[in-house]
Amino acid sequence: MIPYIVAVLIGYAFGCIQMAYILGKAVRRIDIRQHGTTNAGASNAVIVLGWKYGVIVGVGDYVKGLLPVLIVRALYPELPPLAFAAGVAAILGHIFPAPLGFRGGKGIATLLGVLLGLNFWVGLVALLFLIVVTVLSDFVAIGSIGLYLALPFLAWLLFHYPAVYVALAVGLMLLGVYKHFSNVKKIVNKQEVGLRAVMRPKQ
Repeated sequence: MIPYIVAVLIGYAFGCIQMAYILGKAVRRIDIRQHGTTNAGASNAVIVLGWKYGVIVGVGDYVKGLLPVLIVRALYPELPPLAFAAGVAAILGHIFPAPLGFRGGKGIATLLGVLLGLNFWVGLVALLFLIVVTVLSDFVAIGSIGLYLALPFLAWLLFHYPAVYVALAVGLMLLGVYKHFSNVKKIVNKQEVGLRAVMRPKQ
C-alpha cells in the first residue's frame, strides 16, 4: 500500500505547481483564473500573457507530468502501473490544486508529459496528434478531447494495465471531456478563441 500512496503523493505534488498562476502573478500581478478563459493553463496564458509566456507554461505543465512518472518508475521498477497512477495524480493535481482552492487547468499538457514518461513513442505521437488537429481545426480543445478519449484504450490495449487502472483511465477521460465541454459549446456558438486569432499580430 505504501508504494501506491507514495506514487500518488509525488504525482499530486508535482501537479499542484501551477505555472500559469505563478507567471500571471510574476508578470502582470494578476490571478490568471480571473482573466481570459479563466483557466490556469497554457492556452489561457497565451491569450492573457502572450505566446512566449504561454510556451513557458506549456513546457512547465508538460514537465510536471513527465517527472513524477519517471521518478516513480525509478523507485518502483517492478510495479509499472504505479507510474501511471503517479501520472493520473499529477493531472488531477493540475486540475484540482489544493493550494489554489482546487481551481486549476484542464490537464492536457500534463497528460502529454505523462504519456511521454510512460512510453516515448506514444508521447511523441500524442504531441504530434495534438499539434496537427489543433492546426487543422484551429482549436486546441478538439485535439485535447481526442487525447482524453484515447487514454482508456492506451491503458488497456497498449500498456496492458490491470482493470483497476483502466477504470482509472476511464474516470480521467470522463473528467477531461467534461472540463472541455464549455469549449465545445463556445466552438458551436462561434465564441471560442481559435489558434489563428491568438497568433495573429496585434494592430
